[in-house]
Amino acid sequence: MREYTAVEVEDIVRTEVTFDLEKLLREGARRMLEVALEVEVAEYVKEHREERDAHLRTTNPIESTFATVRHRTRRTKGCGSRIATLTMVYKLTTDAEKHWQRLRGSQLITQVIEGVQFIDGEMKKAA
Repeated sequence: MREYTAVEVEDIVRTEVTFDLEKLLREGARRMLEVALEVEVAEYVKEHREERDAHLRTTNPIESTFATVRHRTRRTKGCGSRIATLTMVYKLTTDAEKHWQRLRGSQLITQVIEGVQFIDGEMKKAA
């Protein structure tokens, strides 16, 4: 076995302590950055909650509404009676309804049905 001098032992100890200290500091800095980033993201989300984009992500909202029901009823076709199928469709629809988004301007649907005309989202004034 090799014998080390006092200077060599001191260098080895200093190197290990320095390495451990650097590792500790880096881990602490990493934790601080994670917490700071989480806080910043939470504040940003809270600040811009109302500005979120309200697009529908679909070109056919009616078809998309019942897609979950359609996908599941195809898999179970021929299983059970008519009443069982209707019950399943009803349950799937009520469950899917929890995730539906209200369309913007839904309160204007009655006016559209009555024949009121809208131009660029504004109600057309009577002539």
